[in-house]
Amino acid sequence: MRILTFIFVFCLFSFQIFAKETNDSLFTKAKEIVYQDPDESLKIATELLKTEKDFNRQSRLYILISTAYLAKRDYDSSLKILHKLQNSLSEITDVVVKSELSLRIGIQYEQMELYSKSIEQLDIAEDFAKTLTESNEMKFSLLGKIYAVRGMIYKNQSNTELALEKFLISIKSLENIKPKFNSVNNLSVVYYNMGYCYLEDKKWLDAQKAFEKSVEYAKITKANSLEAFAYKGLSEVYFVNGNHQKALDLLNLAEEKSKTIGDLTLNEGIFKGKADNFLVLNRFEDYQTYNNKYLQTRFEREQSELKSINRSIENQLLQKENKINELEKQFYLKFGLLLFIGFVMMVVLVILFVKFRKVNINYQKNIQKLINN
Repeated sequence: MRILTFIFVFCLFSFQIFAKETNDSLFTKAKEIVYQDPDESLKIATELLKTEKDFNRQSRLYILISTAYLAKRDYDSSLKILHKLQNSLSEITDVVVKSELSLRIGIQYEQMELYSKSIEQLDIAEDFAKTLTESNEMKFSLLGKIYAVRGMIYKNQSNTELALEKFLISIKSLENIKPKFNSVNNLSVVYYNMGYCYLEDKKWLDAQKAFEKSVEYAKITKANSLEAFAYKGLSEVYFVNGNHQKALDLLNLAEEKSKTIGDLTLNEGIFKGKADNFLVLNRFEDYQTYNNKYLQTRFEREQSELKSINRSIENQLLQKENKINELEKQFYLKFGLLLFIGFVMMVVLVILFVKFRKVNINYQKNIQKLINN
């Protein structure tokens, strides 16, 4: 019986370990393909969430689901999940998860061009990340992504010098991660954004090198979305230099890679690029086709962003309402406490008054007796 019990416990323990390792493998796979195939990543993470009990691990899955929605440019669904998690931040005990959550919200706000709110979240994420030890590679991963987003904000504000400075800090942090494979997607994103900084500064050769580097890193993990973005950026170098056929070839590659992504921003950029090149080449029918696609996609993206902004405003109002309710509760609690203390003090004073009055009356009676005697 003891042997059977031992075998049963051993098998049960082994099964739990196997199940955990399987879930970890699936989670890793979902993270790796989030930009390549966001729908599949979303499917895996949603299934894992059904059986996950630990709140920190649940939070990681929610963040991954939010990232998958973001890769599809479904801002509203992505932000809804992040705000739900943000309201439960105090329940998260893992510092890495806390930092990752604030970072993801910061990324979301950056893409919605709410830069001040993005920086506010990035500061929170960085404070959490800095509490990690140097031996924890997640520190470098988080700081690398945080500075990458800071660079994007400055790039969007046309401060290319400061943006490039932040991007270089980001690269330095990401290159500390071993094996380097774990950081190639983020490095692809950083080099892509650096390419646009160089484009704005009219440094065509530097821009070309940066976009080619972005393509190189994206190919390592077969990240279709990142590869398509890099091709789109590289096509702009050839466009400004008058090589419109080469630009179209690169945009065709980008369009092919983007078919399974559903990224409105990516598609908008590809359609706009193709329309511009067709117009210069006097291919007016093709220009009309892709210009219409560009206008339709831009409208869809703006509607998606508008829903996200409305969601963000609703969340801010809800947070403020909760804060007001909390302050009201504190006020009524303190006010009630003051009333109670006041009432107790009045009772004590009345008792003391009555007591002293009795003592005083007794004194008067004793004095009167002495006088009469």
